[in-house]
Amino acid sequence: MHKRTIKAKDIVNDIRRGLTDSQLMRRYGVSVKGLQGVFTKLVQAKAIMPEELFDRAPVLAEDSVTVESIRMDPREKLEITVRVNDAADPKQGGILRDLSPAGVGVRGIETRRGEIRNLVIEAGHIFPVDGFSFEAVCRWVKRRRSEGIVDAGFEITDISEEGKKQLQKIIRFLNLQE
Repeated sequence: MHKRTIKAKDIVNDIRRGLTDSQLMRRYGVSVKGLQGVFTKLVQAKAIMPEELFDRAPVLAEDSVTVESIRMDPREKLEITVRVNDAADPKQGGILRDLSPAGVGVRGIETRRGEIRNLVIEAGHIFPVDGFSFEAVCRWVKRRRSEGIVDAGFEITDISEEGKKQLQKIIRFLNLQE
């Protein structure tokens, strides 16, 4: 079987120009799985940052290309309700969907890409942790207007040593539950 050679510079330029997954697959003659492999190799080679792939519209297929599968730090999915609030506006709150040492996924906080927020997690009623806060920048937003749902991914940009410890406790606890 013949492997295609794709120049990293060419596909990175096409991604940054806004070509969709379908357009990339046609242009480079690759499948969804092949495109996922290309994205993974580009991220591993540091030719492109994972956040550059966050806002990509997924291919409408069962095996769509997903950013989660190329994350540097895998995120732990939460199946329980943990509140996340904006420190500047406590009424602006949401639900923690997933987390990693580098970031969190949140449902329910209205935001936009590039916006910086101070987020507060109070999870002591579920996990043996103290509440903590951190600064984070929004890297992607997905809105399902018909359902009124906003999902966003935040990269943690500033967190205290104590906050890191509390975050690690939650991650360890989630790993024990699997």
